[in-house]
Amino acid sequence: MKLSNAKKIAQSFIESNAALSTTANNSEYLVPMLWSLPGEGKTSMIEALAEEMGYKVVTVVAAQFDAGELGGFPMVDTETKTYNRARPFFLPTSDEKTILFFDELPQAPVANQNIIAQCVNERRIGEHVLPRNTLMVCAGNPMSSRAGTNPMPSHLKDRLTHFHIETDHVGFRNYALAKGFLPEVTGFINDRPEFLQKFDPNQDASPSPRSWERANAILNIGLGSELEADALKGQIGEAALADFTGYLRVYRDLPNSEDIFADPENTMMPERADVMYALCSMLAHKATVENSDALVTYLRRFNQLEFAAFLMRDALQRNPELKKSKAIVSWIMKEGKDLLL
Repeated sequence: MKLSNAKKIAQSFIESNAALSTTANNSEYLVPMLWSLPGEGKTSMIEALAEEMGYKVVTVVAAQFDAGELGGFPMVDTETKTYNRARPFFLPTSDEKTILFFDELPQAPVANQNIIAQCVNERRIGEHVLPRNTLMVCAGNPMSSRAGTNPMPSHLKDRLTHFHIETDHVGFRNYALAKGFLPEVTGFINDRPEFLQKFDPNQDASPSPRSWERANAILNIGLGSELEADALKGQIGEAALADFTGYLRVYRDLPNSEDIFADPENTMMPERADVMYALCSMLAHKATVENSDALVTYLRRFNQLEFAAFLMRDALQRNPELKKSKAIVSWIMKEGKDLLL
């Protein structure tokens, strides 16, 4: 399943749960469990969804606590010689719209998972009940990822709705563009989508959506080429580095964008596909309303409309103001309508 589809389903679950007349022990209450390899963006997706829906996120990594902390420490009444349990620290106390996010749930010891199982099923831990507007989402990595995962008890499995997230380079591209990633990263992933996720538990570093986000941060630092390569190797691994540094050399040898905008009819036009991906990513990053006439003049020289559509799609996602350009609107309606609309 694509992460974008999991997000849509999680949103529907949250809306459905919020609309229930009662949530305690309600068989219609749905708790999604998101599974994926490390670094696929599950946590970022839930945080973004919560912000869009007006929810606060309380993240609980159950593996970081012992069972006593999660279940609530005993509070002894010396007069009656009995005890109650303190309210666990992570349980909200107000009716504020809240997503209780149990992240890395399978990494927790089974004793901890058993406590979360009661919370998921009965919306309480011991005598402490969740507020009406607190909803739940869970996430974690499968055993195959060797991320310290423990077997999940069958009764907890049965109380969750399971979604297995697959790598989605289109969804990553949209996320990267929205976050303002450098065109070097977005162009490479579009050219070589197989390098978006090559998780290898036997290596210290390997490509994943999360590692590419950090690689983007490394490129923004402005290290020299040798130091930059060393830093990238420590983030995306040696195998991905070889291809990415080759792409960077291509990108950094492209025609200057100022030359293209100054003389779009005569500036050199690459022929190789990998160079075209790099060129389109660069121009999408540089496109403005002011240079849009020159941009459209240049892309009309492209031999393949698919590259023009790729450039325009990325440019519009990076800068929605481009929709105000008469030249761009005209190109979309005349030449790019079938590819973009």
